Order: sequence, then structure tokens, then C-alpha cells
Amino acid sequence: MFKSQLGVALLCLFTTTISLTLSQELFAQTITPRTIAELSIIMRESSGIVTTGKEGFWTINDGTNGARLHAADTSGNVYRTINLTNASNYDWEDMTTDPDGNMYIADTGDKNAAYSPSQAYDDLSIYKIPNPDYHCDNNVTAEIIHLRFPDNSGVDNAESIFYHENYLYIVTKSDDTSGPNAGKAELYRVSANPNTLQQQYVAEYITEMDISPPGVALDYYQVSAAELSPDGKLLVMVGETRLWIIQNFTEGVFFDGQVSTFDFSKRLQRESVDFVGNREIYITDEDEQVASAEDGTLAYLNLCPYVNEANGCSQNFGVARSQANVYYNSAVESSTGQVTTQGSTIAMGSSRKTALRFDDINVPQGAKITNAYIQFKASSTSSVANSMTLYGEASGNAATFNTGYQNISNREKTHQSVSWSFGTWISNQTKKVQRTPDISKVIQEIVSQDNWNNYNALALIMEGTGTRIAYSENNCNRAAPELIVEYYEPLKLDIKAWIEGAYDKETNSMKTNMNNLRVLPGQINTVSGQPYSTPAWNYDGEEGKYYEAGDYAANVVEWVLVSLRSTPASSSTVARTAALLNSNGTVKQVIPYELSTNTTGNFYIVVQHRNHLPAMSHIPVSVNNGVLSYNFTTQNSYTVPTKSGQKFLEPGAWALYAGDGDKLSDNLGYDINGADKIPFQQNNGFNYIYLQADYNLDGDVTGADKANWTFNNGVSSAVPK
Repeated sequence: MFKSQLGVALLCLFTTTISLTLSQELFAQTITPRTIAELSIIMRESSGIVTTGKEGFWTINDGTNGARLHAADTSGNVYRTINLTNASNYDWEDMTTDPDGNMYIADTGDKNAAYSPSQAYDDLSIYKIPNPDYHCDNNVTAEIIHLRFPDNSGVDNAESIFYHENYLYIVTKSDDTSGPNAGKAELYRVSANPNTLQQQYVAEYITEMDISPPGVALDYYQVSAAELSPDGKLLVMVGETRLWIIQNFTEGVFFDGQVSTFDFSKRLQRESVDFVGNREIYITDEDEQVASAEDGTLAYLNLCPYVNEANGCSQNFGVARSQANVYYNSAVESSTGQVTTQGSTIAMGSSRKTALRFDDINVPQGAKITNAYIQFKASSTSSVANSMTLYGEASGNAATFNTGYQNISNREKTHQSVSWSFGTWISNQTKKVQRTPDISKVIQEIVSQDNWNNYNALALIMEGTGTRIAYSENNCNRAAPELIVEYYEPLKLDIKAWIEGAYDKETNSMKTNMNNLRVLPGQINTVSGQPYSTPAWNYDGEEGKYYEAGDYAANVVEWVLVSLRSTPASSSTVARTAALLNSNGTVKQVIPYELSTNTTGNFYIVVQHRNHLPAMSHIPVSVNNGVLSYNFTTQNSYTVPTKSGQKFLEPGAWALYAGDGDKLSDNLGYDINGADKIPFQQNNGFNYIYLQADYNLDGDVTGADKANWTFNNGVSSAVPK
């Protein structure tokens, strides 16, 4: 059997993995995907899917069902059909997509042999079409990737493809029970770019995997669909009876990773799989499930319980999509302030302000935005040099545009913005080059506002030099600019803490003197930004950008840094965030953690302040329904012999110790000593200013701050540095 030298080397490395996975295959856990919908008879032999989020998908039927691509919703109803005018469906078996949105349809099933001039399995095709979501024509001419497998490879069927880094990877399916390919899934690849001379590619052998454990017929387990997760960390393969999940692999090899196998509770003719998010999949099958004319079903499976990842399944995400496809949702403002809201195209750059409004955005308030961009369809070809800046309207529910004077300019801007330059645009293309870069930080600022709700509208505004012209809603709704947002619901904090310097025993709350005097970061005499970016903490979070104008709520006392550790050691820190401390002790997150509500495990919670000793929860805290809860104010925190946790203020009130103003001198640990007196000596008498020496947090440096230091001098924190 033909093997490339690379393939042989990889196979040798892979042998160990095979032996380690056999025991897992023999005792596979049983799983049951949840049926979502029966498929319309139009999709009676669904053999490949590409999802468009949780609300829909594209699918194909296999052999002799016509060269057609169907768009369907998750109720199983077809709402659009695309005809490939230059293609034949001899045996379509799978489909996938690339980062440009191009779709690939694999005509690689075994029935192809009957249509080959040689009557052999040697004349295969993969059809490539641009993303039909952005095109109005239902008759499409495909590019064709011609291919065959190597001579003497023994491959006579392949029903699975997935895309990675400009290659299409093909997983074989063998019906052999005794030949060299029996019981194996082999991995090959071909270029994802059609040969300009229409020459035939020979698929390159990569590696193989034994998928048949001892005692099972060699043709019992077969792979009929495969897909790579959007984050590139999981490869799933599906058969009639079994699901394979592969992780911790070498990119480009894939089969050398950790393989987990699961048996479906019911055997069905499962033919396709695709991800919705990073850890959820849709599966279709061809089996009639009920006594009706419907054939096959769409099923859903959450992979989170079945993958082994640190901190649980925190990588999963949802997708929200919205198009600016109504005239009042796109507008252009000239340099003189005149606004237009109608037209078949929309121009960007050349001193214009171009605004797009996206409504019905299904993103929860406070969601963590992991990726976001606007996809345009080019109306004309242009390579003119350009420089663009995008920002948002700082509103939790943006109003529609109108032709009033400066209707765009008069809208309040977000603090966050993104700048970039478009590459060359080709007319009618919808590829990555017609896409903004990641604008997640702009979307994050909008959806983090208290008045944001699911299905509200947001507005994005672009301005710059150079010109690019895209289609707008008047050309065709599908060609309108579309906002795609990937997000997850983040792990939430329910934390309370007192800091000694601001605590007021008379009111059992903390004073907001610095806020009242407007000396917090971004206010008078104070540089904007969260205060933990200096060498003592080296935290570079952008939370401070949200308060560049110093517009804090009236009850805000100060900034704190909240960290999560898996052990008491600082080296085990999993996540950090700069947050606002309110007068009642509650901690308000500004930007969510990089952890989702799916996060599992126990964490030590650490609260740090710029001139107080830190405090850490006395025990690791368990995540409960996506929330970490701990009250520092009513109990002492983590302690060890000779070192302290928090300061007892009065019955039922504990607080972080005041007086640690020189963090850089805390070489061996956090403590209050003579070095912390020096900032006071240097700044005594300064008023209306944000300083490390202001230990009582009243905006002034006076003898009262020295008293805080004197009383606590000699205290060392138990929190490991």
C-alpha cells in the first residue's frame, strides 16, 4: 500500500496512541443526542451540514439527489435551494467551510466508481462555492477540485472532510473485513485551492487510526462524517454507532491526539456533523424516525461532559448574527453633516462617517465577547490605500438613523475603537478581506452596559481615508452588511469586601471621598486607566478605558484587582480582572473573566488593593451554577502561622489592612514596614490627588494616613506573592 515517507514516520509515532486507546474503545460510554427536528423530505438523505449558528444550517443529499444545496432552519424546514450548474451529484458525502466562508462539497463516495470512465474509484471531485448566505443568485457555478487517491492505496470510499490551514482533510471509510485497510480510518489531504489547469490532485497520505477494537467485526465501526471545532482544539468523527472525540493533537496530523470514544444509544445512519460553537454539535441522519413521510432527524449534542479540559468546558460559545438590511439601519454622513439613509450601496472612508445599526442581537447583558466582525459584500473592485477606524454608539439600545443634520456625529461614542486597513476588494466577493478585524472590545463595551438587553440594537460607526464600497440592503437582503458576534455567558462573581482605609463604622459602609472629590482614574488630576498596570501587578487589562471620562457611579469607592487561583500559590492564577468596589462592599466586574458559566472546579479568590494588604478566601470556593460567591466582610480570610488574613474592625466586620503603599518593596511577601512610610513622607500635605500614600482613601495625604500605617506596621499577609 502506498505511503509517503512523512506518513510512515507519523504512523510510527502514532502506534503508541493506538495501543493506549483500545481499552477506551472496548468500554465506550453510551451517549444519546437530543433530537431537535425531523428533516423535510427534501433533505431525506442529508449527508453533510454546515451550520449558520444554532438557528439553521446548509445541507446536501448524497448520490443521485441532484447537485443542490439546501438552507434549513432548526425546525427541519427548507427555505432556500442553491443549484450548482456545473456539478454532478454522483455520491456527495460531506461538506465543510473555510474562514472565508467558502463551502466545500465532497463528491467522494464509493458510487463514483460507476461513473468513472475506467469504472474505478479514481475520478473524484470537491466543489467549492462562495458563502451563499451573502449572495442572491440561486444558480451558482462552482470551482472544482479534481482528485484521486494514490495508486495501490486500496481506498474505495471516503465520506468525511474538514478544513484546516488551506487544506481539505479527508477521512476514509472501509468496508473491508480482511484487507490492509480493514478496521482503519485513514487521513489524507488535498489543497483547498482548485488547480488552475484543472489537473487532478493526488491526495497526500497523512496517517491512520485503528477504529475497530478486538472482538468486533472490522467493518462495524466506520467514519461517515468529521469536523474540526472553530478553535481548532477538537476533532469529532461520527459513524452510525460511534462518536470519536480527539483532542491534544498535532495540527495537521490530528490522529496522534487523545482519543475518546462513545457509543450512541441507538444505531442510525448518521451522515453529517458540524459544530455550533466550540463544544456543541449538530448531527443529521437518514433514518425514518416516525410513521410519516419525513426522513431523518437533526440532533444536538453538548460535548462539554465528554471532554477533559482545565476549568471545565469554558471554551464553548454561542453565535449571534444580524444584518443591516432595512434602510434606516445604514447611513452615511458627509463632511458637512448631511445624512443619507437609502441606496443600493454604502460607501466607507473619504472623510465620511458610515454607520450601521444591527437590531435583534441575541446576546445577554454582560456576556463575554470572544470574537466579532462585520462581513461586507464588495460592490466594486478597489485597491486604493485606506485607513479605517470603527467605534460604537455608547448606547444600550441604539435608535434608527434618520436624515437629520449630523445624526451620526451627534451620537455618543464608545471608549473602545479599532483601526485597520482593508486589503484589495474584488467586486461581488464576501471573503475575509471584506471583513473588519476583530471588534469584540467595542461590542463588549456596549453589551456590558446596564441598559443592554437581549435583542436590543447596537450601532457601529466607521470613518477614515481611502474608499471601499459595499452593497447595502437595497441590492438584496442577503448582500447587506452582517454583524457576527461570538460570545459566552461568563463566570460571575458575587463578592463583598471592605478596605480598612475607607470603612466607616457609623454607617457600616465605605466612604466615597475620592469619587466625590473626582480624583479617581479618569477624573481631575488623575490619569485614566485601571491602576494595576504598573510593575507591582503587571496587569494590562483595558477595564479603565470604560471610565476615561471619570463617569463612575456615585457609590464607587475604588478599583480592586480580583484573581482566581487553583491553589494558594500565585503561580496557579487562572484569571484576573480589575473591578470596582462599591460602598456597600460589593465588587462590580467591568469586563468578564475569560471563563464561562460552564467552568467547573474550586478557586481561591484573591482581592488586592493598591495600598492595602491583599486577602484570599480561607478555602477554595466551588463554582455554583456559574457563580463564585464569597463574603470577605463577615469573616477572617486565609491565614498561616505568624501571618495575617484580614483586620478585625468590629463584630461582623473584617477588612483588608491599610498601609502597604510600596508594593515593589514586598520582595518576599506582602507586608507593611518602614518602606511603606516613605510614600507618606514624600507626599504629606498633597490634596485632591490619587496617591499610594493616601491610606485612608480620602483624596488627601495627612497625618491620618500616617496613623493607619503606624497602627498596622509590622503586619505580614498570608497571601503568597
